[in-house]
Amino acid sequence: MTSTRTSRGAAKKAGDPQPSPQFQVLERGPDRWSDARVDALISKGVIQESWLPDIRATAPTHLQIQNQQQREMLRFSNAIANTGAATWQVRRGTPITDPAQIAYALSLNLDPSQLAITAQELLDARGNVAAVIPDAAFSEFHPEHKHFHIGETASFAVERFDAATERWDPVTGLEVVKSTFCLIDVNRIQRVSADDPDHYESVKSPANANLYNDCFADVQGIQNGWIDRYNQSLPGQEVEISGLAPGIYRLITTVNPAGWFLESDYSNNVGWTSFELSRESSGNAKLRMIPGGTGGIWFDNTSNGMG
Repeated sequence: MTSTRTSRGAAKKAGDPQPSPQFQVLERGPDRWSDARVDALISKGVIQESWLPDIRATAPTHLQIQNQQQREMLRFSNAIANTGAATWQVRRGTPITDPAQIAYALSLNLDPSQLAITAQELLDARGNVAAVIPDAAFSEFHPEHKHFHIGETASFAVERFDAATERWDPVTGLEVVKSTFCLIDVNRIQRVSADDPDHYESVKSPANANLYNDCFADVQGIQNGWIDRYNQSLPGQEVEISGLAPGIYRLITTVNPAGWFLESDYSNNVGWTSFELSRESSGNAKLRMIPGGTGGIWFDNTSNGMG
């Protein structure tokens, strides 16, 4: 279901483009977005493919085990990329009051009083807001950062390789660790060659080209052709693996895991990095990276890349 309404009162500034005189309001509904649902919107002329971002995961890097108060934490760096035709833009809105939304927040162990509704805005070629999903996700206030982070953005999981079945199986208790993020432009990227669609490199950009650069802004996002990076030292860049048995594992990061954000391709939202876990006679865990054991967007091991 869609409707059309007149927008009003938007300020003209970087990261907050002027809405079109009229824009589509898209009802998310109870089901996640999918390629089929998006194709239907495009075929009906409700939206255009050129308005859509493509939100992608990079292969996690800088994996290391950190002992923290007798707990073993697998820490890592990762990034969220937008390789689509358009910018991924979100806007923090009003506090939640709907009982169903409050119940959903509680089911995620979130404090409803610290949440606000987040809208996704699709931008046309001129940077105008052409369509809006008013309730794409939650924004959660982080007291330690003193600003809101966007929810439903990424999740982390650990899987173990079963040599007998040659399958990757979720590790109980480590299936999904959801994180919220402040979305900004950190590095501009480009594909290295057509031979490998996942091989990218960071490139220099003009001064002030990072349109989204303020975590305190109500409007956040990632421009097309940019990534938002998260260093292993930041809060939330960790999965607890205390007592994990020796074996072959992979750390998986999934962007747009609930499928609430509209994008052009939902088949490339997962990235992973494989590693071998062993333990010394003392019980301390050791980690060895497995060469070539990655999936998702990857970068050369250079000072400008993600390696």
